[in-house]
Amino acid sequence: MLGALLENDAAKPSPPSSSPDHPGREAGVNARGLFWEAKRGEAQVSLLGSVHVGFPELYPLRPEIEDAFREAPRLAVEADVTSGTAQMTAALRMFGGWYTDGRTYKDELPADVVQLIEQKKKENPLLQMTVQDTMKPWMVLYMIIGTNYRDIGFDPEYGIDVYFLKKAKEAGKTILELEGVDAQLSFFERFDRETVAFLLREELSKTPQEVKQSLNTIFDYWTKGDARALGAMIDRDNAPPEKKRYVEAMYDQRNRRMAERIDALSKEEKTPLFVIVGAAHLVGQNNVLDALKAKGFTVTQK
Repeated sequence: MLGALLENDAAKPSPPSSSPDHPGREAGVNARGLFWEAKRGEAQVSLLGSVHVGFPELYPLRPEIEDAFREAPRLAVEADVTSGTAQMTAALRMFGGWYTDGRTYKDELPADVVQLIEQKKKENPLLQMTVQDTMKPWMVLYMIIGTNYRDIGFDPEYGIDVYFLKKAKEAGKTILELEGVDAQLSFFERFDRETVAFLLREELSKTPQEVKQSLNTIFDYWTKGDARALGAMIDRDNAPPEKKRYVEAMYDQRNRRMAERIDALSKEEKTPLFVIVGAAHLVGQNNVLDALKAKGFTVTQK
């Protein structure tokens, strides 16, 4: 969930064509979505870019996507966030997000970031309850991001991956993971203090209006199937060193590993494979689709 939400972080976008108060409500069956087909010999892989938060009006998706899912006996996702094991793993990982030696996030972060966090807590009663002093900085970041999205009406329960995970379990499909919950929740533990501080400054600087505008734009591009525009939102060329380290770890490294896993799964069985990953992993530089092309797949946007 942590990586999922952060994958929507981007440079300030242009205003979307959909209504600011009803982002992407023309989605669902009328939306093209970010959807590709990859083939190599007998291997057939459908790849759908997910936005990991959403709203009920998003579903069902257009028939071509729903049909491809229905015909595939196997579903591969970044992590099965709906499984009991995943939820237990997440809970255990969360315990690792707290200091037990007397330290607080205030001891570990620059004074200006601490001041921004305290101001945000004053403005948001929910954050006063959820952000505790003994949390590690990455855990504080997780809480702030989740609260920002929920405050503007986007719910992870309506994320595209969750929608298809529930359908897959109802249909008895095989569910496979490209990463797993533990790998995702341990992501920020590997960052140095400067990078986490940078990400906190970036997130805390956003107004609710800016968060809403960013997500509206993402849904607008997703609805139109505009992979190029969405990829352009990930600005690595003009980014400071901290953001470049984040982009390299969040996208480049993970994209390579995901492509290797998809490649391996395509060889295990001849049955169609339906893959759902965050849309940002399928666009921009060094994306999963390019890595699959390098492995001999022919990739077509549908």
